[in-house]
Amino acid sequence: MNLGEILSLQIGHYSNFVGAHWWNLQTASVPKILNCCSIQESSFIYDPSRAGTSEVDHDVLFREGMTRNGQITYTPRLIAFDLKGSLNSLKEEGNLYNTEHPDGQDQLSPWSGRTEEYYAEPALKNQFLRDLEQDDNSLNVMMGNETMLQLALNPPESGDKLHHAKDDSQNDATTINRDEMRYNLDSEISVWSDFLRIHWHPKSLCLVSQYMHNATFAPFDTFSYGVNVYDKIAAEYEDKLHFFIEECDHLQGFHLLTDIYDGFGGLGYKIMEDLRNEFQSKAILNINPFPVVNDLVGPSTDLKIINTVLSLSFCNEYCNATLPLSLNTSSMMGCVEPVKFNHLNYDPFSMYQSSSVIAVSLDTATLPYRSISSYYTANHLYDALTETDRKVLSLSTGFPLPIHDNISFTTFLESAHEGMGSVVSCISPGHKVRNSSFSRYVTLRGINASPTVLKGNRSALSGNSQRNSKSVRALQQFLSKSYPNSLSLCSIINDGCNINAPFPSIFSKQDAMSSNLTASTEKEQKMLHTRNIATITSLESSGNSQSYLKSLLNQAKKVSIRRYHQFKENGMEEDTYSEALDNLSNLAESYYETDNF
Repeated sequence: MNLGEILSLQIGHYSNFVGAHWWNLQTASVPKILNCCSIQESSFIYDPSRAGTSEVDHDVLFREGMTRNGQITYTPRLIAFDLKGSLNSLKEEGNLYNTEHPDGQDQLSPWSGRTEEYYAEPALKNQFLRDLEQDDNSLNVMMGNETMLQLALNPPESGDKLHHAKDDSQNDATTINRDEMRYNLDSEISVWSDFLRIHWHPKSLCLVSQYMHNATFAPFDTFSYGVNVYDKIAAEYEDKLHFFIEECDHLQGFHLLTDIYDGFGGLGYKIMEDLRNEFQSKAILNINPFPVVNDLVGPSTDLKIINTVLSLSFCNEYCNATLPLSLNTSSMMGCVEPVKFNHLNYDPFSMYQSSSVIAVSLDTATLPYRSISSYYTANHLYDALTETDRKVLSLSTGFPLPIHDNISFTTFLESAHEGMGSVVSCISPGHKVRNSSFSRYVTLRGINASPTVLKGNRSALSGNSQRNSKSVRALQQFLSKSYPNSLSLCSIINDGCNINAPFPSIFSKQDAMSSNLTASTEKEQKMLHTRNIATITSLESSGNSQSYLKSLLNQAKKVSIRRYHQFKENGMEEDTYSEALDNLSNLAESYYETDNF
């Protein structure tokens, strides 16, 4: 059952880190016909007739298109915002559609005067990007555009291999599956495009050219900068927005991932205001990811506090729900207390690693309105969780779960003797101790993840759904028993979360013992297959959100906005900040737990 499309907007550099991982995770989930050529995953040349092999309805987040050469593509329905200089080797128009002139020469106006040429060194690519580029070039040589179109329209059987008139050595060069490779990219990632696996549509990128990435002079670090920049990019943004919206048959709503601690908070606020005015009945999920930074308390920290308060306060009016996310449990800016997980060993200060954990969690938590069997729309889900305007939610996650052939689902539930707290860790700031919740939606995926399930047909999925109905009842009973005084909803998806290159190596050694994948030689260690892992998330309206909001308020009241002249210079009065503090205080009070709870 297709519940409608979602348009994603990524607003800010760390939000694009999270988004890059989120899109990468789905490259191994979409049924494809060219399994031997990894580069095809980045444009999703696929067989629509095999779409029933997955429980996830990828049409919710992706769109089908066609290049000028007739190549069918499957790309994210996405608009991503970042600053000039943040793309590294990625072109602003992307690499999927060839926008260069056939003869390689730019079409310039005739000029008879003196000219000077300047050359810049191309950005260096890491091994992963070089491998993808090599695959892309090899595939273009191996097959003409007509062959590509024929394969898309008349796909071979799933067990067939591609054949071509070229020699076998060339064919061998294109049969490397990047899913089976392991890359150590931790020291080579500087921006999110350094590990982006999938091609985007040329209209997906929107650069804020007025500011430079990582600038020390005139940085994009103030809420009001983003508010003012919106007017300068509004025409380009509106063009991109309606390009994607007009393709939709039945729009569900929007995912907004926004860096609210800098200038992108102001830009995100203006975009959200525009979306709500134009699409009044559509769902808007306001996702606010925070990187873990080891900043000392000072002017930069104070500025982040002001930006965060303004963003949370003003965006609350226009969104259905707000979801702050961070692998720092502390709600005190400048204080670092990394989240601990049962089966993960990660570097909290690595944006590449921390964003991967958030991406896996979001991919699972949004499945209730992205699965084929779902009857929940995004509006239904967030309306159920945000009763009495408690719009600030929290997210807890646990992966990889030790559910495999030797441990049944029932045994797994019995081992969770302390409720969800023994299985998941909260990745929303200010939630150090699990408190009582008003409502929750628990999503469990991958409990039956196996080759027979993942490659099955609709009848196989139907059988698995019947078996899962017993598991859903067991999970619902477990939640009702553990949390008798709150609303608990749940769903179970057979499809696990596909972890493939270039996902970082963050799994603990103990987890390797429970994995179905083993390697006895050094070569095998470098060629492990895609991991299909079980994951659980709990999206909650919790009393801990009040603690987070009050902590933020206490910090904000100690900061004088008068010290930061850029706010007034860009049209923001001190009364506006006072109004934001009052709004946030009222929001915090809505989480007061009455005796009836």
